[in-house]
Amino acid sequence: MRTWVPALLLAIIWLSTNSSLKAQGVEVQLETLTGQSQRVQLTAINENGTLQGSGWTGDLSLSLVSLLDFGRPVQSASEGSLSLRLAGGGQLWIRNPRTAEEQLQFESTAVAGGIPLEAVSAIVWKDDERVAAAIAAPLSDNDQVLVETPEGVVVVAGLLEGLTTEKVQVNYQDKSRTIGLEKVLAIVPASLGGNSTASAGNQAKLFLTDGSTLSGQLQALDGEKWTLKLTTGVVLQGPAAALSRIEIVSDRQAFLSDLTPLESEQRVLFGQPREWTRDQTLSGESLRLQLQPGAEAAKFRKGLGMRATTRLVFANDRGFTKLLADVGLDPELGQQGDCEVVIRGDGIELWKRRLQSSQPVAQVDLEIAGYRRIELSVLSGEQFDLGDFVNWCNPRMLKLEK
Repeated sequence: MRTWVPALLLAIIWLSTNSSLKAQGVEVQLETLTGQSQRVQLTAINENGTLQGSGWTGDLSLSLVSLLDFGRPVQSASEGSLSLRLAGGGQLWIRNPRTAEEQLQFESTAVAGGIPLEAVSAIVWKDDERVAAAIAAPLSDNDQVLVETPEGVVVVAGLLEGLTTEKVQVNYQDKSRTIGLEKVLAIVPASLGGNSTASAGNQAKLFLTDGSTLSGQLQALDGEKWTLKLTTGVVLQGPAAALSRIEIVSDRQAFLSDLTPLESEQRVLFGQPREWTRDQTLSGESLRLQLQPGAEAAKFRKGLGMRATTRLVFANDRGFTKLLADVGLDPELGQQGDCEVVIRGDGIELWKRRLQSSQPVAQVDLEIAGYRRIELSVLSGEQFDLGDFVNWCNPRMLKLEK
């Protein structure tokens, strides 16, 4: 008895501690649709989209959430990894793909198991323009194997018979042919079409620590694993520890940087033309704003970069009622910059602020119900249009419940 009782007690203590840690959940940065951000303890997300944990009051569902950030950095794809493109969107970094009984098997640190071949949009060893074109326009009746030859890229269109870690087998012109993987750029399966089974509710985009991204219906999340249903109906699972962040896709929210403007105009006075940018500054860096004097500039994942004399018009055709944003001079300007930012609805001025080095940031919280055209403009100041670079950070239209 003396030999096993201490071991049993240690096992009980370990199980109790481990269960307690799972019950406590993991600390995440939670952002709501209205822009509130707070640290919470997330234990689980149920199938109905209800969050379990602590750090908030009342019931909280994914329909009220914009982002769950786990704070885990995204690593670059490891050497030798291949890009697996998924039908309906998304990409996984994998190794050693092979087929077996209409399934694609592979190795991955982020996703468990394999997937049906019908859920595969492409397997890419080496990307180039020809590969991108084949993925954009897959054939309806044949699989495509893009092969690199001394004469250039050759497309072998036929029926994919099998894939191993060394070769691909394809039936081409009624003959079975073998191609070594060292020559293969990509495999693009035939498009079956009409296989989308997207479900309403709990739509999310998962960003994994290995650089993979997945889109679909978030069915569950706990301390051990996540479960996601793709638009093709395929269900994937992976370790919870592989999650970097989850962005919730909601019909109640639209980031302007995800939309195509109805109109885009720039009338340069003296400076050099700069095309407006999505989700980065005009110089190609991460969007930042210095929200407090002397404080380190805060980073934003979504937004627009615009220089003075630029005007963008977006459609409000889904009944959005509010426009939110943080807008200010790009901190890279230093003490430069003097301009005005203006928001109009159907040509009517709704909001205007002057941005200068002494007051470089303004917050937008604007009612836009009933306006169908929302216009953002950056107007030049006393120094004409020289050095007036503006970052619109997290600009989004919301449909809030009354």
